[in-house]
Amino acid sequence: AVRILLLDDVDRDSESAKVNIFSAGELSDEFSVLDDQILEMMASEDQMIISNTTRMRRLKLVPMKNKPGAIIALPLRMENTYYGVIWLGYKSARTFDSEQVQFLSTLSNHASIAAANASLFSRAIVGRQRLEAVLRATPEPVLVISEKKDVILMNPAALQVEGLVKKAEVEKPVEEVIQHPQIRKILMEATSAPFDASHEVNMPNGQSYDVTLSPVWISEEIPAGLVCLMRDITRYKQQDMMKSDFVATVSHDLRVPLSMMRGYATMLPMVGEVNEQQREYVDKILSSVERMIKLTENVLNMQRIESGKI
Repeated sequence: AVRILLLDDVDRDSESAKVNIFSAGELSDEFSVLDDQILEMMASEDQMIISNTTRMRRLKLVPMKNKPGAIIALPLRMENTYYGVIWLGYKSARTFDSEQVQFLSTLSNHASIAAANASLFSRAIVGRQRLEAVLRATPEPVLVISEKKDVILMNPAALQVEGLVKKAEVEKPVEEVIQHPQIRKILMEATSAPFDASHEVNMPNGQSYDVTLSPVWISEEIPAGLVCLMRDITRYKQQDMMKSDFVATVSHDLRVPLSMMRGYATMLPMVGEVNEQQREYVDKILSSVERMIKLTENVLNMQRIESGKI
């Protein structure tokens, strides 16, 4: 019997990792009761050769109708990663010569390479599925652009933005997919070199977005494209505008009573004689009013600067 046991790549490190089994031979099913023992032992060994199982007690041979007389097992390992084991069981005792061991070692090396490649492919698929799940759950529009300026990924939130997408297809050039001219220009002009990573963009429906670009690198010298994240800032801009309007209104409304206070305080000496102490009080009132008037003027000037009127 020959059996190959491969640990499932996704949960290989867990105690309850799934084992994929491939087998051949008339006694393969009966010998399968030894799988767990051999799989555990070979995780820390380079090979196991038992020419006569009646003379060696490395394995606990549980009661079975046909017990193997000889066993040889080799791990499937690549760069210190344990992928599983290949093992052979024979009906009777036998001696393994160097050519047989070398042949099985070569076979296990090829199987290890295949298992490692399958593991990389599996992890890549799982990683992409996880990324797509995250993007689907992200409420903010996300676009992934390749180094060739093709749209290779966009989440459902991006498709819901009015005026953003012209054609809901991936693996297509940016010019064919993106409808908004400013965003299309931003994506086309972005390179692997340093670029302005944040832009404020207004959509046709009145919404405002903060468009952030983040380059993606395979290595320090090899670019892999960029990720475009669009954050809806419409509500924040409206709140900021409301705050500005409120401050400007309050500041403007304060100027009228302050001007009246300054005028009446200035006219007090005109309507009657005031002593030194009264004059001192009037000067303090005027000084305080002047400071408040100057403060309101500064606030109004600040609002004019933010609105671009100055």
